[in-house]
Amino acid sequence: MIQILDCLFVWLVTSSKKKLNGTIAGTHTHRYVQIKYNNRWYSAHRLAWLFVHGYWPKNEIDHINGDKMDNRITNLREATRAQGRANMPLMRSNTSGVKGVVKRGKIWEAYIGVNHRWAYLGSFKSKEVVIEIRRQAEEKYQREFKWNRLTEHKKGT
Repeated sequence: MIQILDCLFVWLVTSSKKKLNGTIAGTHTHRYVQIKYNNRWYSAHRLAWLFVHGYWPKNEIDHINGDKMDNRITNLREATRAQGRANMPLMRSNTSGVKGVVKRGKIWEAYIGVNHRWAYLGSFKSKEVVIEIRRQAEEKYQREFKWNRLTEHKKGT
């Protein structure tokens, strides 16, 4: 039996050496917490949504702060796949330090995903101009789902 404390799942009854009363339920796989419930595996964030809202989410569940282990209901929201991708952090291969900004020779280019396609935003000599163009596009197309830049790493120009 599992109890939910602020969408943290804990075991109520000791049923094995690993499932002790009061310990956190779930297994960490693929950066998500998985919980076996009624002999079926579920993502903890989807179970949290079900138990709090009373229905399964129609789309995907987005972790607002980007932390896939943080399943507090205040950190979860329904999102389409495109919205969830907009809220992803920088890829490790990113060399500009800004999502959707790349350097080709001496020119900086900006792109953004819109309606499941890459939209070209323009080419400029100034990295600062390209970053501003990209931010304006994020405000227009991604709104509240855009990635929080406060957590981005600064990289050289």
